[in-house]
Amino acid sequence: MANNDPVKLKFLYVLTHDYSFVIDKEMRENINMLIQNIKEQGHASGELDKMLNEDDIYLCVILNTVQFINQQYKKSSKDIIFKKKDEDHLIYLTRKLLKQ
Repeated sequence: MANNDPVKLKFLYVLTHDYSFVIDKEMRENINMLIQNIKEQGHASGELDKMLNEDDIYLCVILNTVQFINQQYKKSSKDIIFKKKDEDHLIYLTRKLLKQ
C-alpha cells in the first residue's frame, strides 16, 4: 500500500489519530485474529515476551508500521518507493520490540 497508494496510507495514518473513526468490523476481526496468532505463536515458541498482551502487540506491529511509513514520507521531498531493505528493517525493529 505504501508504494501503490500513498494517499490511502496517509488517510489511514490520520484515521489512527482520529478517535471518532471506527474500523470496519471485518477488518477489526482480521487484525484481532492476526494479533492473537502472533501472541499465541510467539509465546509458544518463546520468541515473544510473555508479559506482552494483545494491545502491546497491536502498538508494536500495526501502529509502528503505519508510523514508520508516515515518517519516511514526512522526511522526504521526493516520491518514496519502499524496497525490500525497508521492509526488512521494519521487521527487524518490530522483532526487537517484541522479543523476550
